[in-house]
Amino acid sequence: MQSDIVIFRGPSISIEEAQKHLNNATYLPPAMQGDMYQAYKKYKPRIIGLIDGNFERIPSPWHKEILYLLSQNIKIFGAASMGALRAAELDNFGMIGVGEIYHDYTHGVIEDDDEVAILHSPQELGYKPLSDAMVDIRKTLQKAENETIISSELKVKLNYFYKNCFYKERFYDTGIRHFAKDYKSETNGLRKWLPFNKIEQKKEDAISLLKTVQLDQYTNNKKFEFENTIYWHNLKVAIDKKLSAST
Repeated sequence: MQSDIVIFRGPSISIEEAQKHLNNATYLPPAMQGDMYQAYKKYKPRIIGLIDGNFERIPSPWHKEILYLLSQNIKIFGAASMGALRAAELDNFGMIGVGEIYHDYTHGVIEDDDEVAILHSPQELGYKPLSDAMVDIRKTLQKAENETIISSELKVKLNYFYKNCFYKERFYDTGIRHFAKDYKSETNGLRKWLPFNKIEQKKEDAISLLKTVQLDQYTNNKKFEFENTIYWHNLKVAIDKKLSAST
């Protein structure tokens, strides 16, 4: 089986929306440790795009795994969520970062993993987002301030409130209700404004990645010597055996 382009996506962008911008790719669920190497062996792609990945109780895509693929001259693009994080960490080795979230990570505007983390539905229900991402909230509140929907004072307080919420419990409405008593006019205005004005930065960056992959104008001139380790060797052997058994 062969596919020139493999994209790992989940809650950042729906499969229907993704295919509008790149319809000649193989789309796979959010990547966990070993999935990118497995896709390399199974599909023999020229390009891999990492948008969404697993984390918390499931091992995330491994840096060593991405480095190995880069050493095999596979172009790796990252954006929006896990992809933005890994691209910010590995762009010096040739991983290609795309979008504002990647830019914000590389320039220290944001640092924490929880900035892109959300609660979402399972694969069977299409990975539908069930909470709001901090990166989206931050951009949206800045827009609300720029349009004088809220004051700078309330924006700062809301950002602090949301940042201190557990990522699975981040919802616009929670913050609005929390400050409704002291900022009644502003929170009422924000509640009415939000449905038509939310910034979905993760989705926008995912689209940017797909469009960038479609154009494919990048050449990776960053060469490095890949250093094998026993941990990478063991993972690689385990995946190779798994793939061999399934054929």
